[in-house]
Amino acid sequence: MRDLKPIAKKHIPGFSLKKSAFGYFRFYNVHCSDVLVSARQYKDSVRSTLAAALPVHPDAPKNWDSLAALLIFLKYCRNKSARILDAGGEYYSVLLLQLSLLGYKNLVCINLSFTENVVERGIFFQPGDLTNTTYQDGYFNAIACLSVIEHGVEIHGYFKEMSRILKKGGILFTSADYWDKHIDAGDRKLYGVPVRIFDSEDVLQIVQIAPHYGFKLIEPLHLKCAERVVNCDGLVYTFIYFALRKI
Repeated sequence: MRDLKPIAKKHIPGFSLKKSAFGYFRFYNVHCSDVLVSARQYKDSVRSTLAAALPVHPDAPKNWDSLAALLIFLKYCRNKSARILDAGGEYYSVLLLQLSLLGYKNLVCINLSFTENVVERGIFFQPGDLTNTTYQDGYFNAIACLSVIEHGVEIHGYFKEMSRILKKGGILFTSADYWDKHIDAGDRKLYGVPVRIFDSEDVLQIVQIAPHYGFKLIEPLHLKCAERVVNCDGLVYTFIYFALRKI
């Protein structure tokens, strides 16, 4: 088997690699709040994911926050029986597939666009509204919501429902389209709602809402931007993510 450790260590600061008896790989040490500040960062995430023999996201920049979510979940949810939700994910999303390949068993993806329940590659895909799910209180150990909340999601409803279905001590990982200064999206629409790129004031307001629903940042926010990495429909911006713990 090829030795992947030198490659992975080069591309992820603080990276360490452990092989279990089944040949699976584990990653450690990643910021729990960050901004994508250069194209090199997401390209490094792609290379690191490939080096670990894991599938990559078809939209190259999304490998940056998807890999960060993977690393954080592997750090805080080491029990492979942990229940993990991708709220608003797609069939082509790779986070749950990566976790499945690493041995995790209880993986669920919900999206309003899904029309039927599907079990594929160890993942349960289910129609669902992330602000009004049918899961029991405290059902999940970790939840990811990758570039979803900027698409018309009501933030109070988001945190209220995520708090309800997340166990105490559980992790909520959220990423979003972002630029620290305001970007006027004009009359553009996506998924039937106006396009919105969060700015630093938006993110600060969102994080200030979170404690009202029992969430606390794991580490301080990073808000400063550098390079406009993403170009979508004439808008150029980047990504931000932050991880919260339910207390």
